[in-house]
Amino acid sequence: ILRMVAAAAESRHEHRGHLASGGMGAIDLVLDRTLNRRNVMKRIHPHLGEDMRSVRMFVREAQVTGQLEHPNIVPVHELGVDQHGALYFTMKLVEGRTFLDILHDVPPGPIEHDRLLDLLDVVVKVCDALAFAHSRRVVHCDIKPANVMVGDFGQVYLMDWGVARKLSEPATGPEVVGTPCYMPPELATGEVSALGPHTDVFLLGAALVEVLTGHTLHRQPSFAEVLEAAKAGPDLSCLQGHPAELVALARQALAVKPQDRLKDAEAFRRRLQDFNQHEGSRHVGEAAKRMLDIARARPEGSPERSQALIEARFGFVEALRSWPENTQALAGQEETLALQLDQAVSRKDLVSARELLAQLRAPTQAQRGVVESLATEHARDEGLLAEARLMDPRRGVRQRVLIF
Repeated sequence: ILRMVAAAAESRHEHRGHLASGGMGAIDLVLDRTLNRRNVMKRIHPHLGEDMRSVRMFVREAQVTGQLEHPNIVPVHELGVDQHGALYFTMKLVEGRTFLDILHDVPPGPIEHDRLLDLLDVVVKVCDALAFAHSRRVVHCDIKPANVMVGDFGQVYLMDWGVARKLSEPATGPEVVGTPCYMPPELATGEVSALGPHTDVFLLGAALVEVLTGHTLHRQPSFAEVLEAAKAGPDLSCLQGHPAELVALARQALAVKPQDRLKDAEAFRRRLQDFNQHEGSRHVGEAAKRMLDIARARPEGSPERSQALIEARFGFVEALRSWPENTQALAGQEETLALQLDQAVSRKDLVSARELLAQLRAPTQAQRGVVESLATEHARDEGLLAEARLMDPRRGVRQRVLIF
């Protein structure tokens, strides 16, 4: 057994095919003969092997990725030099698709509810990887759907740490790195000293825009125009019509000034998880809103209108039970209570009218006035009824009978 392992180690990696090529190197499938395991090998391009800056970046990518041991960061197994003197490192083979390929399968238009949650769950896992990297003072600087792998069993890996920055190291001179169509201003201008977790937050916001709209953040026709757009800040008019909570998150993440963005990937992740948790409330609220629309279409005072309002009100209460800050459900509940108040007043039901008025969050002066008028009318009617009773001769007879 020892001789077999030693023999395998002498020619450890058996080439099994070419997978892809990037700016820094070629990516091949290899078999690690010592462990009988398939891996991915990234080998530096031959023409870059003599360029010390490229060599440093290649080694840096392997070392940074290897030091970030996290379930959502692909493990690096080995950094070495092959028999031809070329640098390489090996990584775990992730069998699946890029997140970009998955996004290309999403039909144009509003995204179906369950599919949106699945897509956002991928972004949440990317946030988990980045939160860990930020805790180690590492910034990725090139987050995009093409750099996220989704495994066949739901595994998510943030790949390609080739331009990552270690904040513990001194900043170098101006250098533009990353992918222009996703860039924040500080990457587009090459301000290395301005990079930080807020840089990755911007890139997460750009990825969220692509999830929602199907296209990249900066879409100008030429490289130079894209770079200028990245320096100036994004046009977010494309977000109209998408879920308000996600739009607000994207706008904050994509703020031009770093101090106006979310603090880090952990803050971004919490906001995404809040949205996911609120989706149940949102769906119940939307069903209640449809029932409210049905109620409005029914004749005033009809039993069908009353029943629809009761069902709508119950739905809004349920939506607010799981998410008290659901603004759409709050507005729908307020409108439902107002319509029920109108019905109670028209029926001259003072008890119900008072209860409904008390439940309104912001009753108008008109609503208060109409209930006060109804109370006055009831008081006057009660007074007239009491007077009529006193004037009723039969009442006196009954009293006398009781006395005598």
